Amino acid sequence: MAKRNTDVVENVDYKEDQEYEYKMAREYNWNVKSKASKGYEENFFFLFREGGVYYNELETRVRLTKRRLKAGQQISNSKLVVKHRPLNKQELKMQRYRDRNLEPLAEEEDMSEEEEEEEETDKKDRSRSKSR
Repeated sequence: MAKRNTDVVENVDYKEDQEYEYKMAREYNWNVKSKASKGYEENFFFLFREGGVYYNELETRVRLTKRRLKAGQQISNSKLVVKHRPLNKQELKMQRYRDRNLEPLAEEEDMSEEEEEEEETDKKDRSRSKSR
């Protein structure tokens, strides 16, 4: 962690020639539930801002539980050693692909102009047929 602190002070993400060591503090088990899972319960995220309430459905739920040691089991002294290197072309391509999948789809405005015009025309046609 001392190397990481030095990087923060020097305002760099990492140094390419350095190895960074991380000691494992805890282990977790995870349980993932999505809409396709049996027993899925809908969850929503609410945001109260500037006199309004906004919400979104959380479609995936991940529950982390601390992994308990079994009787007679020793604490793990595992370490993760990271040495940064530039990504190759294939890795860069895959990284961009994953980044795009994380971003929400560009949803169209409520309705396109064409759809709005069609809807207005339909309303006019219906009101004409009612008045006859």
